Amino acid sequence: MALGAVPLLVSLLQADLDEALKEQAAATLSCLAAFYATNRSSIIDAGALPLVVELLGASEVSTVKEAATLLSNLGKTYAREVLEAGGMSSLEDMLTMTQDDSVREVVSEALKTLQGGVGQSLISD
Repeated sequence: MALGAVPLLVSLLQADLDEALKEQAAATLSCLAAFYATNRSSIIDAGALPLVVELLGASEVSTVKEAATLLSNLGKTYAREVLEAGGMSSLEDMLTMTQDDSVREVVSEALKTLQGGVGQSLISD
């Protein structure tokens, strides 16, 4: 059932909709991605990565945090893809630009997850 919801949730990220709706879609996708690799695969296949990276530039702190958390969860399996989509550099930019400590904390955790995943990916290649 969750897999069927993924394309709809991803479409909410790309729609010209209220930022709060995009935040909720990102939060739901993040929950789906947190524990199951099949969900992460479905989210990647649905084209979510560039949309999530774009959400890092949102005006609401809560939306930025959800986007960073989703990138972190996707990075558990797809760190290289997140890197290639510009996720890591966007997170690094966010870390230096934001004054919000709660955003810095979430972004720092996402970067740690991604750096570990990219390192593992490079070792296994």
